[in-house]
Amino acid sequence: MHKSLLLVPLFATACSYPSFVAKKVVELDVPVSQASKLHCKTHNGDITIARGTSGDSVHIKAVLKVRGYTQQEADANLELLSVADELDEDTLRIYGDYPRPELNGMSPTFTYTMNVPSHLDLNLVTHNGDVTARGTTGATRVETHNGNIVATSANKKTRVETHNGDIDLVIRSSDDLEGRVISHNGDIDVELVDDAHCWLEVSTHNGRIRTPRVIHDASIKRRSVRCRIGEGDTEGRLFIKTHNGDVGVHDAQTGNRKKLK
Repeated sequence: MHKSLLLVPLFATACSYPSFVAKKVVELDVPVSQASKLHCKTHNGDITIARGTSGDSVHIKAVLKVRGYTQQEADANLELLSVADELDEDTLRIYGDYPRPELNGMSPTFTYTMNVPSHLDLNLVTHNGDVTARGTTGATRVETHNGNIVATSANKKTRVETHNGDIDLVIRSSDDLEGRVISHNGDIDVELVDDAHCWLEVSTHNGRIRTPRVIHDASIKRRSVRCRIGEGDTEGRLFIKTHNGDVGVHDAQTGNRKKLK
């Protein structure tokens, strides 16, 4: 008797899950002649900057998905999803537009793949999804809560952060670097050009640290390193931190890594 009473709420819970999914692909070109920055934000979905271009528009391929309790409801919910864009001063904003109260619990998902003009600064944000950013020369800022980050930056200003995920970052600038690279649970690998120069601060709570082969003015502890890389004085600062994971910083050409104890 007691077992049957326990099964009823479990069965009701299973039936209340919107298990039907509807999906569509949207492609559009958005002019960016007046913009110097691109801000793309989604709650559920990956964001990929596939390549930089010399044009004056952003090509967007977006995969939109949503759930429903029936396939008919999922299909109807899908019609409520669209990709929106707006120009806010010098920033082009790309985001998913839908009635939030009406689709609460239906997991609307927007996954973006974009080709963008190379000069744009990037600000890419997702809560649940991976982020890949390549091919631009502007400043790069990437944030995800649950997901990995793969990025290549040709600009001295770089900020990437994930709570649960690995980070693979290549910085091709040799200027005084201004960067923050943070993961709470994940490994971090950063590749620098051989003539990069900045103060490097690295720490991990549970993990190993590797730095470039040549470092200066180093203060080395068990779980942290502060040193200068490159010749001469520098005001640049590259801050790298993970709580659970290894950190590797290495030279672009040699790939030489030095294990620090």
